[in-house]
Amino acid sequence: MRDARINMIGEGSNDVLRVFIAAVGMRDIGMQLQPLLHAARNPIRSFGALSAIAESMWRRAARPRIPVQSALLRAEVQRLRRSVRRFSFILLRLLARYREAVVDEQLKLNRIAESAIALYTATAVLSKIDQALQSEPGNSSRLDRDVALARFYCNYAMDKFDAGIDRLLKHNRDEEIQSLSDILTGDLAR
Repeated sequence: MRDARINMIGEGSNDVLRVFIAAVGMRDIGMQLQPLLHAARNPIRSFGALSAIAESMWRRAARPRIPVQSALLRAEVQRLRRSVRRFSFILLRLLARYREAVVDEQLKLNRIAESAIALYTATAVLSKIDQALQSEPGNSSRLDRDVALARFYCNYAMDKFDAGIDRLLKHNRDEEIQSLSDILTGDLAR
C-alpha cells in the first residue's frame, strides 16, 4: 500500500508530513512505554517500576493542563481537555496493540495526525484569544467577534477530531482499502 500511495504524493506532500507527525509524535510515547514493556515481562520483580511508570503516564493522560484563564472560553477548554485525554488513551491503546508495527498502519497514522493537528490548532486559537482577553480585562466586548470566531473554530476542530477518532477506532473501511490495494498492486501474499 505504501508503494501505491507514493504515486499520489507530489513534491512536499502533506501526506508524508502527516505520517511524519504521527510517527514522530508516537515515538516519544513509545520510548516512554519501553520500560513498562520490559517491566511487564517480569511483573513480580518489577512491580515498583511498573506501578511508578503506570501512575506517571495515567496522571499525565488523565488531567491534561490547559492554562486558559478566561471564563468566556470555559466550555471550549473543557471539550479540548476531554479530547486531549481521549487522544492520550487511544494512542496508548494503539501502541499496545501494534507496538513498532504501528508505523505500517498508514491509514491509522493519517487519522492520528489529523487528530493531533485539530488538537494543536484548537489549543493555539484558545491560547491566542485568551491572551487577548487577558491583555484587555475590562474590554472583552471589543473582542466579541474574535471570541465568537475562536469558539466556532474550536468546535469545528473538535468535531473533526471526534470524527477522525471514531474512524480510527471503528466505522472505517481500512480492511476494504487494504484488500483493494493488495489486489491493485499484486501483493496478494498478505
